Amino acid sequence: PSHSACQILLDTLEYNAHVSGIDALWIGLPLITLAGSNMARRCGASFLRSQELDLLLARTQEEYVEMAVRLGRSMERGGNGAYGLRKLRERVEQARSSSLFDTEAWVRDFERLVHLMVETAWARGGADERGKTHLVVSGYTGWSSVPLNVGTKHL
Repeated sequence: PSHSACQILLDTLEYNAHVSGIDALWIGLPLITLAGSNMARRCGASFLRSQELDLLLARTQEEYVEMAVRLGRSMERGGNGAYGLRKLRERVEQARSSSLFDTEAWVRDFERLVHLMVETAWARGGADERGKTHLVVSGYTGWSSVPLNVGTKHL
């Protein structure tokens, strides 16, 4: 809404918004970002791409500044231009139906992945001497072994 305290979220360049970026997109707040060289600097870009909002993804630092200035100036003129705030907010709000916010689909896909990993481990004789299957899960902080008690081949 036009009375909102915040009209645009300018993503930080060294360490992107992460959860704040997702929260902003969820409420229809445009997020301007620049993809960096590592995961922490690419989260905002991933969020925008998943919602087909590449028009908010700057390719250079100069473009990042230009986008922010252009959008800020459109606010001064009422936000009706091609790059206007109202149109942009509507597009961001419409993108809320994207896979980024489809928690049920994410859970189904994750469950399917866990089942596939367990089946693969069993097919390779992956249970240890105690009958436990261990899955290795990659995370941002490194690798960890997650014990999964599966007494049978099916969860």
